[in-house]
Amino acid sequence: MPTHASFYRAVKDAGGPLAPSSEPPPLDKLSEMALSAATRTRDSINQRSNILFPLGNVEVALVDNAAFNAFAHHDDGQEGIAVFAGLFYMLCDLSFAMWSHPTFLRTTHPLTESSISLASIRQRASALRGSRTWTGLMVVVPKQDRQRVFRAINTAMTAFLFVVFHETGHLVRAHIPYMGELSGSNVNLLLENSENIPLVGNDVFRLLEIDADIYAAKAVADCALTTWNMGRLFPFNYPLDRGTLEDYVADVAMGLSLAFFCMDLGSRNLDLLPESSHPSPGVRLYIAYLAMMDLLWKPFKIPSQESLALALKGFTEVREFWSKLRLPMGTINNNPMRMAELANSEYTDCHKFESRLRSVMDKRLRRFGTPCAHYEQFASFYD
Repeated sequence: MPTHASFYRAVKDAGGPLAPSSEPPPLDKLSEMALSAATRTRDSINQRSNILFPLGNVEVALVDNAAFNAFAHHDDGQEGIAVFAGLFYMLCDLSFAMWSHPTFLRTTHPLTESSISLASIRQRASALRGSRTWTGLMVVVPKQDRQRVFRAINTAMTAFLFVVFHETGHLVRAHIPYMGELSGSNVNLLLENSENIPLVGNDVFRLLEIDADIYAAKAVADCALTTWNMGRLFPFNYPLDRGTLEDYVADVAMGLSLAFFCMDLGSRNLDLLPESSHPSPGVRLYIAYLAMMDLLWKPFKIPSQESLALALKGFTEVREFWSKLRLPMGTINNNPMRMAELANSEYTDCHKFESRLRSVMDKRLRRFGTPCAHYEQFASFYD
């Protein structure tokens, strides 16, 4: 089989690869930025392969499709990550909508002028009620305040990279080979939003999704704090005042929150029950917070209560603006204590499940010449 032929067939079936140069402004620059960030993420993981499970020559693609979706692909050792353009554009669009309006972060970063009214944004956002399909730009990049421009892009890019890391988690944790071995079938694709019930059963598939979320949230937190300790900003080191570490962590949490608020747009079960084979977005968001808190404590020594407060600060900022836009918050609008309780239970079950992945992870890593045991020697770094 030609290199990655199976992956690009899946990309073609989903809408074909998107070429940034073919997009109108500002989507051309934004999509170019997204592809560059995903590629740099892959290269960074591979360059730090002494500690991080390698990705190798994984293919990365943006798919010319307006849906809020992404997938991981593995076929006989050849791997790929694809993110639909609609997902990235929706994240950018809603981040720009938040940061371009003076009612967002009114107390911490006041904005005296706005180029677009809240009523206008609300009207354009109405197409997203009950749908996870991007329908075209609601607003343009906010130009009236350079810091808001940069922070809007970083909020969207944090959410986007969480999705990239989620798909990365499916690959490095060998989820697709595991599903193939468990089902005795030729499984090579894990789609983020799918109505298909997987052959391995919903309970197993739900744990794989949680495992990928945990990997992604820890990876985002690790990148953010490591970058901060280097005197830089994550995801992009824009020329602006870094502010305090607390505000920075809250911004990271805001990006994570934005991803799950978008996932929640099409929710049908509003009582936190799993949707098909996926946990509800509300529970998934709290699982991501738990993973982020774990990483911020080990090894960065930020106490859990402090990191939870900062995560909820970022969450509250997104929720308040979501409410202003009158967008649905199906599962995320449930009782916070109930979401936290369910998230903690799923988080615990997922850690118990980890040992079942050991064999397929080891088989995957041996393709790179290094077994699981090599990476386990670095586990004390996170204690």
